[in-house]
Amino acid sequence: MDVGMGIRLFLRVLWQKTRLNRSVQWRQQRKLAIQILSIAIIYLVFQMPWVFLQFCYVFGLSIDTERIVISYATVAPTRVQTQQPQQAYLRPINNSFALLPSEKVYREWEYKDNLCCCNNGYYTVLTDIRLLTRYQEYMCCGGCSDPAHTDSAIFLHNIDQMRECRGEQPTFFFLLWMTLICAWPCYVVRRIFCPKPKCLEVFGSFGSEMIRFDKDDMPIAQVDISTAIINTKLVGRS
Repeated sequence: MDVGMGIRLFLRVLWQKTRLNRSVQWRQQRKLAIQILSIAIIYLVFQMPWVFLQFCYVFGLSIDTERIVISYATVAPTRVQTQQPQQAYLRPINNSFALLPSEKVYREWEYKDNLCCCNNGYYTVLTDIRLLTRYQEYMCCGGCSDPAHTDSAIFLHNIDQMRECRGEQPTFFFLLWMTLICAWPCYVVRRIFCPKPKCLEVFGSFGSEMIRFDKDDMPIAQVDISTAIINTKLVGRS
């Protein structure tokens, strides 16, 4: 934005001098020209590589993303568990909270969304007593860095209300940030062409939790989770 305003101001000065048939005093405009060139160089150094990567990813251009990303930044999240714990279930689940010996797994859902070079995953596991969720974040691509994740475990008898929601809506500051880093074209493409999740928000004594499902999985998830909650509460009353 500052670069565009500076360039417009500089061109306006040149246009006014030309219209008045006056010669441009380049020494007087030297300070403004140096400022514009400095800002433009800083912008090209720090912003253009990321914009170029996003452009290539959206339009399917082949590029060695890993080599370019490593040359500009290194993402090294700390205290990340890279191996899933072995459970009593038939195979490891996408959650750090271990299954109890008598706990039964009813259903599993998985949803992944693509935001330019990022690939975020949402994993949900429904058991007979708990609802296990995981938000797993990939930076740039799956091979560039170890994915950081956030796990949660909600006991079904603590859930008092469920409702469908639209998910997180972009705030003014988020849109301003996307504009400043020149990532708004990628965000617009993602909002138009990328699949949108169906969100289910659960409330209880723990607060609230947002769960994301694929559009086709949402009707089944609503029925299964509601049935499991009702069964848990009925068992608690008996």
